[in-house]
Amino acid sequence: MEPWRQHRFALAATSVLILSGCVTTRPVEAPIGVPPGWSTSSPVYSGPVSSDGWLKDISSKELPPLVHEAQEHNFDLKAAAARMRAARSRQVIEGADRFPQVQGIQDSSRNLRVDQDDLRQRANDFDLALNLSWEIDLWGRLRDFADAAGEEANATESDFRAARLSLAGNTAKAWFNAIETELQVRLANETLTSFKSNLDIIQRAFNAGVDEPGGDNALDLRLARANVAGAENQVALSGRNRDASARALETLLGRYPSNAIDITSDLPPIRRRVPTGLPSELLLRRPDLIAAERRLAAAGLRISAARKAFLPAFRLTARGGTNSSDFSELLDPDRLVANLVGGITQPITEGGRLRGTVELTQAERDELLQLYAQAALEAFREVETTLAAERYLASQETALITASSESEAAERLAVDQYGRGLVDIITVLDSQRRAFNSKSALIAIRNERLQNRVDLYLALGGDFESVPQ
Repeated sequence: MEPWRQHRFALAATSVLILSGCVTTRPVEAPIGVPPGWSTSSPVYSGPVSSDGWLKDISSKELPPLVHEAQEHNFDLKAAAARMRAARSRQVIEGADRFPQVQGIQDSSRNLRVDQDDLRQRANDFDLALNLSWEIDLWGRLRDFADAAGEEANATESDFRAARLSLAGNTAKAWFNAIETELQVRLANETLTSFKSNLDIIQRAFNAGVDEPGGDNALDLRLARANVAGAENQVALSGRNRDASARALETLLGRYPSNAIDITSDLPPIRRRVPTGLPSELLLRRPDLIAAERRLAAAGLRISAARKAFLPAFRLTARGGTNSSDFSELLDPDRLVANLVGGITQPITEGGRLRGTVELTQAERDELLQLYAQAALEAFREVETTLAAERYLASQETALITASSESEAAERLAVDQYGRGLVDIITVLDSQRRAFNSKSALIAIRNERLQNRVDLYLALGGDFESVPQ
């Protein structure tokens, strides 16, 4: 890794781990050590660099519309959006205490009155009152509560972005799983057809009486039948997996899980390799880390508010009102009666409640700090693991391509030699199983490479280029 990239890595990684010191009430040391660079180097890439987003790196025209559909209709994402709106409403509610609170009270009644001449008459009474109360936020305690609610709302917005990114990744992975299971179904059916063809050949030889029952042909026949039955089981298993993967994808898309989605005929290729020297600053845009940092900031503000509760509170209260038997006279300024009272309250003893509140908020903040450090550590682990897996999976795919090609050639040779009496049926069946297993493993590893690439995008918080400013 170039020296300037190592410097940027150390700077960005350290900021991820100690940023909480800037938003809490006391300095915080980095809970984990920061490495000088990624221990797993990404492969050198000299091709063009794209900034179109990670979906552009997957050569699939069907995938972007599916991701868009999921983000429009997925119910879990809609619930996350509702939580985000609720958090903003709580921010407004929490900030309302900083402003004067005014209440208007209107009451009316109709009474039976008896005058001095013993005459009874109905009379109306109308009351109008205004109550005002206001705590002057001299020390900023209420502002701290309001700002803490704002940081919680920011964290919830980051949670929504994390859910949106995760949904995109899970939709892509579900789409790849559906394609893999479709390919496995096709492979299982092709293998079953081949096994049945061999069984027909052996059955005709047995029926022709080339050998007595209980002889070699009888053994070959039973082994071939067992092979066909095993292939039929594989067809059923592959079909069940295909059904489940299609319904899982439809659920992510917000559709009814009817197993009616069309599946393409092959897994899409990855357009490019991972660029070399990925900057660690990419982790700073991960929405889950941003959410953890914002909650840590909110905890620091709550500590500040809890400490300020020991200071005197300044409150103003006012009341104005009037009473009349004529409703039109209620708003007459000459009839209004008002009073204004100011007061100072100073906590003397609360049975340890205030001190306990401070200690509680400090403990909650310390918990969030450790969770933040763990989230950062997990982020580094995810990137390191997926970068390493890129290399291992590529080596596996290369080996399985060779194994599949050789196994298929061996199967054709074994069938030919069996027809000429040069090998027994065991050799033929073994070669067929090897060919099936290698082809099936090759399909699976190609899907796994796609899954790992999506995991890398999720670990980095997006594509390879969009570094936060």
